[in-house]
Amino acid sequence: MWLHGKAAPDVQVVREINPDEYGGVMVECLTEFGFEARSEDGGRSLGAEYPSEQEDAYRLAAYTCEARYPLKPIYYQPYDEALLSRLHAFFVDEQIPCLHQAGYSTIEAPSLKTFVEKYTQQGYLWTPSREASPEAIEACGGELPMEIFTGR
Repeated sequence: MWLHGKAAPDVQVVREINPDEYGGVMVECLTEFGFEARSEDGGRSLGAEYPSEQEDAYRLAAYTCEARYPLKPIYYQPYDEALLSRLHAFFVDEQIPCLHQAGYSTIEAPSLKTFVEKYTQQGYLWTPSREASPEAIEACGGELPMEIFTGR
């Protein structure tokens, strides 16, 4: 059951989105339902204020918007070895040098073998952002490039 014992409504997907689209798409969709929302945290999260008596209506609108515009499946499927290799290369060859050039320090990246093993055996994905501040990551481009996920 979804809300107050009711089944979740059926919603047609409009299109799948990338993480960097999330904030803008959700704000636009929630506005269609009459809610004033704002994109926060560089578009990765939402903020909205509404009267408490509108809680259920907001939940329904938020659910509908999330269902209309889900993240592309590539962002929540388990990573295969090829993707892990691309991620590791990006962190080591691009993101860490950028962070150092911007004046931020990071701990040494694990070897590719350790990086892959930790993810496949423990579900742990090492990233430089675990050690760097959000400002540092944003200074070096923020979100991971889509090409890493698509292999193109």
